[in-house]
Amino acid sequence: MIPGRIKTTPKGRPGKIRLTYQYDTEAGAKLLLKKGSTVQEVFVITDRREQLREFIKNNFGS
Repeated sequence: MIPGRIKTTPKGRPGKIRLTYQYDTEAGAKLLLKKGSTVQEVFVITDRREQLREFIKNNFGS
């Protein structure tokens, strides 16, 4: 896992943590970790993209 940029917006709002699978990359996948108005990019190096996508869907509902 490689953490990417963290983006925040001036309008802070409460919320629960959400993890979403964004898209496949050459080396694996890009995910987004969101909480309130903050978004963290996460890059995962894997050749098991489908298993990762299913894990996120089953455990994080996205």
